[in-house]
Amino acid sequence: MIQQLSKGLLLLIPSLCFGFVNDSIQIESDHAQYHFQEGVMVHQKNVVVHWQDRTLHADELKLFKAKEGELNKMIALGKPAVMNGKLADGTQMIGKANEMEYNPLTKTLVLKGQAELNQGVNVFTGPKITLNLETNNIFADKDGENRPKMVFEMKDNPA
Repeated sequence: MIQQLSKGLLLLIPSLCFGFVNDSIQIESDHAQYHFQEGVMVHQKNVVVHWQDRTLHADELKLFKAKEGELNKMIALGKPAVMNGKLADGTQMIGKANEMEYNPLTKTLVLKGQAELNQGVNVFTGPKITLNLETNNIFADKDGENRPKMVFEMKDNPA
């Protein structure tokens, strides 16, 4: 009973402390800590996050709260961290990377380190990929000799 209660309270903490009142978020992990003064929540080992229509699997997750109480930034680490969900236009998206950083203010997701982004049949790989979750715009940068690669489906234009 106590274990179920503590799990339920852990699920409520992000909603109360990080401004997810309208967007509920559920986080499960083997270990969780909340550093109240710093506004930082850390989840470690077997992290699973559900929010909106997205699911994230990671080894570690850090949530950073702004002074106003809203979520400022979310960083997921893994080998790789994997996110599944739908984009604003309904397209299925799967992202994989050693590090993912989500900025709720700009609605951007940055994938770093062996990054891969699948949007339907389109595949983007590279050292760093930035995706705007509202506009679906993608930006990819090279790192040294590692250049981004994009494979996308071309549809014939009916005459």
